[in-house]
Amino acid sequence: MGRRRRSGGPTFSLFAFQDIITCVMGIMLLLTLMLAVELSATEVTSSQSAAEDSLQTLETESAELLTAIATLEQQLATQTETLRSGALLNPELLEHSHRVAIREAATSQEEAQRTESLARTSQQTLNGIRQQFTGLQAILEETQSLESQLAARQQELDQLNSGSKLVYNRHSSSTKFCWIIELDSPTQIRAGLMGDASACTKLQDVATTIDWIANKPAQDSSVMLLVKPGGAACLKELSAEFRRREIPYGFDLLPQDTTVLTAAGSKE
Repeated sequence: MGRRRRSGGPTFSLFAFQDIITCVMGIMLLLTLMLAVELSATEVTSSQSAAEDSLQTLETESAELLTAIATLEQQLATQTETLRSGALLNPELLEHSHRVAIREAATSQEEAQRTESLARTSQQTLNGIRQQFTGLQAILEETQSLESQLAARQQELDQLNSGSKLVYNRHSSSTKFCWIIELDSPTQIRAGLMGDASACTKLQDVATTIDWIANKPAQDSSVMLLVKPGGAACLKELSAEFRRREIPYGFDLLPQDTTVLTAAGSKE
């Protein structure tokens, strides 16, 4: 934003006297500080160099204040001369000053409008950047989720290739649902729906397993028992219960270190 130049017309400010008095008081204070520095320099010889630097700085600032005072005195003399000459009562001069003030006000209004326009443009740009960032963040989160799923699938594939995990995802029964019950031991039993990716259910013993299967739709359910050496003792009791309930069932024998049902479900 460009700086506007003030009109060169004569103006009078009653605050000029107060500025001069303030500057004079500042000079007196600086002179007092200079005297204090000189006294400190005579008492502490080890800090003489620092005191000389401070004294030089104060002298420079005093010279600048004296220059400012001279400028203010010149302005005051000019304003006093203008006041004595009666120029402020001149209608033409007042009209000229009025026109200058109107032009400056118009210029200030235009600059304010330009500033407001730039602010709106900057806000729109910022909003666009925020939207882009939100979109990129969503893409990043989706990518991380896909990477996590891919890592899980790769781990399951490695297990399948190593033979430590089997997959049961289809059945030839005429029922709608086929429930897998994996027997690790009489106290470690897992159950889940074949082909379902939801987490499996952990059961405590044979009794809780019978209660669990009793809550399933009897007309549309069949059962696949996956029996490991540690859970072979459960097979007789469960088979008798399924025959009593007329639930179709079958079984398969698995090595003890092979897994079918995990926290990820039975569908691979």
